[in-house]
Amino acid sequence: MKTPMALALAALLAGAVPALALDCGFDHAIYGQDDSSSELWFEPVDPAMGDGQANAFTLRLADFRRPLVGAVVWPDEEAERPVASLTLDCPAEAAPDASCPIWQGTLYAVFADGGVLLAPDARDPAPPTLILADLGPAIRAGNGRFGYETDEPVWDVFTLKACGT
Repeated sequence: MKTPMALALAALLAGAVPALALDCGFDHAIYGQDDSSSELWFEPVDPAMGDGQANAFTLRLADFRRPLVGAVVWPDEEAERPVASLTLDCPAEAAPDASCPIWQGTLYAVFADGGVLLAPDARDPAPPTLILADLGPAIRAGNGRFGYETDEPVWDVFTLKACGT
């Protein structure tokens, strides 16, 4: 079984660092997985969502028609790290600790030099690799319980594959 860290290290050691990362803002980045058609699509943050939201994205699964809606939010000024979450049909005003998220965790950016940081700001350049800690197990555990069914293998590691408009 692939572990998130093993996948990230393999990508880094193989030199899989697309030049695209330098030319794409994080708020337009599209990430994918080698053995899956799952995709993360980042988009500009809606100013109406408030000051705490750092990023907005969707997870698109090939065999499920509706994307899971994601956000990276700083819960308050004293938080040490933002909370990332993926939801399906949750009210927009739901708090990050509400019961409707399918996944909650930390989104890490892995850079070409091997550095690992928290998710960048939406307007920063897109990092070549993302780790969504424990996403794969959460998707598998929620299969059928949250109104979606998928046979798609979803892992924790995504690599930059395109830049949207």
